[in-house]
Amino acid sequence: RGLGDVYKRQVYKVIIFASYVIPGVLCGLLWSFILKPNNGLINSLLALIGVKGPAWLTSKPWALIAVIITNVWKTLGYNMMLFLAGLQNVPSMYYEAAALDGVNIWTRFRHITWPLLKPTTLFVTIMTISSSFQVFDTIVVMTSGGPARSSSVLVHYIYQCAFKFYKMGYACSLGWMLAAIIIVITAFQFKADNRFSID
Repeated sequence: RGLGDVYKRQVYKVIIFASYVIPGVLCGLLWSFILKPNNGLINSLLALIGVKGPAWLTSKPWALIAVIITNVWKTLGYNMMLFLAGLQNVPSMYYEAAALDGVNIWTRFRHITWPLLKPTTLFVTIMTISSSFQVFDTIVVMTSGGPARSSSVLVHYIYQCAFKFYKMGYACSLGWMLAAIIIVITAFQFKADNRFSID
């Protein structure tokens, strides 16, 4: 039974992490089918409860939201594995002492789990923010930055300036600006890591 539980946990980990290893282009194609306005999975499920789903990829208010949902799903497995690693590093003696004192689950989470997961949470937050500036493949596949550039991000705009409008100098300037943003975010991460480090 113990071995079976180990195998089950491994299967669950593979299922959770699978979304991260799917290439961005394939992920964009998959979610383009899921978010189709007429017979897509999401709108079909909404129709079951009497809600008319939006045109996810062709309307201004929803195009960027659709891209965000896709990229959140894609990175969910990676972030979950980071949190799982962080949970495994929480010393069990804290939980044992709390259980002896009769502390409930919510109090244990608030005073033990969450404070000790702060470094992991900070790392995941900073990496997610940093990677959001570099989303490209899913945007190209799903919306091409439209409609009316409502779903375009900085990397996609740099690509358009360089290879569509041939404004190489402007694209280079934007590239340096993107590099500066990532450097600032990385510096903040290192500073925050030192602040939240546990000796």
